[in-house]
Amino acid sequence: MQTAQIGAAVVVAALLAAPAAADWLVTRDGGRVETRGPWKTKGKLVVFTRADGQLSSLRLTDVDLAASERATAEAVAKAKEAAEPKPAPPPEKKEARWVMTDKDFHPAAPPAAKEEAKPAAEDTDAAGRPRLIVTLENWDRKAVPDGVEITGTLRNPGNELAADVGVTVRLFDDTGALVATGEGRIANPSLGPGEAAPFTATFPGVFTFAEAKLEPRGYGLRIKAATPPEETQTPPP
Repeated sequence: MQTAQIGAAVVVAALLAAPAAADWLVTRDGGRVETRGPWKTKGKLVVFTRADGQLSSLRLTDVDLAASERATAEAVAKAKEAAEPKPAPPPEKKEARWVMTDKDFHPAAPPAAKEEAKPAAEDTDAAGRPRLIVTLENWDRKAVPDGVEITGTLRNPGNELAADVGVTVRLFDDTGALVATGEGRIANPSLGPGEAAPFTATFPGVFTFAEAKLEPRGYGLRIKAATPPEETQTPPP
């Protein structure tokens, strides 16, 4: 720990004597994280400010401190050699998500006198749509170049059509603090009875987490058969 702190102090001194350059953290699986200013070790964590200004942290066991110091020193050397300041990186592009609203659903017809009672209030949402049990069959994590990706499979075990199917994914660190929240996307947000579909949730800038909580959801669409038109009788001539 003392060696890592001494190495970090040397890098900070070099930065003060040279043009501004970003520090770097190198993970043990080869990933690289650009930081704004020097990073610090606090207990079992490496605390740093991300390039977008947000405070973040990585587990100390996931960081290669020696490689991080070398990467930071190389960045300082390149800043010295640069004749002109480099343009600021373009803002991160956020992927657009398709969101279904109440306009995408046909309003349910009023129930007849002999029909069964409506589901209890806790089984419907604010728009009166009945919630269905959508199950999470499996999930897994995968490292991607700019963060981490959560993949898995959702299934509709009921006998009704499930609409607006999705899953909310929350990631937590070792202390139980929320790291990030994202939505799992599926190709078709509707699942027929017994159907299953894969989902993907991407978390750019997040390279490690201790726990993940996944909350699947879905709403029932009851489709009623159309009533055939009544036959009209033509009076005799």
